[in-house]
Amino acid sequence: MALRWPGGVEWPDLLRRLYSWGGLGDPAREAEAQAIIDAYTLAEARAAKAAEVQARAATLQRQYMASRGWGEGEQAMVMSRSAGDITLQATTEGISAIELTTRLNAEQNDYRQFVARVRGNRDRHVAAIGQLSSFAAVRDHDHSTGWPAA
Repeated sequence: MALRWPGGVEWPDLLRRLYSWGGLGDPAREAEAQAIIDAYTLAEARAAKAAEVQARAATLQRQYMASRGWGEGEQAMVMSRSAGDITLQATTEGISAIELTTRLNAEQNDYRQFVARVRGNRDRHVAAIGQLSSFAAVRDHDHSTGWPAA
């Protein structure tokens, strides 16, 4: 007997659950496996799809920071530099503290706007997923649209 999957999809989170259970692939335990699959809810499928959207948003933010040469914690440092740090960096770069401050402010604003666009798109997709009423609709939801370029 072949297993029947909700919406015809082997949902990744459901597969993880089955692998951790340990009976997947054992013909003698197929009925147990099907019971676990049958207990999978639409809400769980929505949550799994929303998690994909969340992961995409986080990846885009990391890519944005990496494209500017910022490490994970470096973005916060850029936004909270002391006057002494700014003076030292400006001197090192051979520019005035005002020029550096202007550039840093522009970087901060660019980053904030980028994050706002990512979060807005993330929230739109998550809200749309929350309204889907079938496994097939969740499966078919395309969350690749609307993302800003990193």
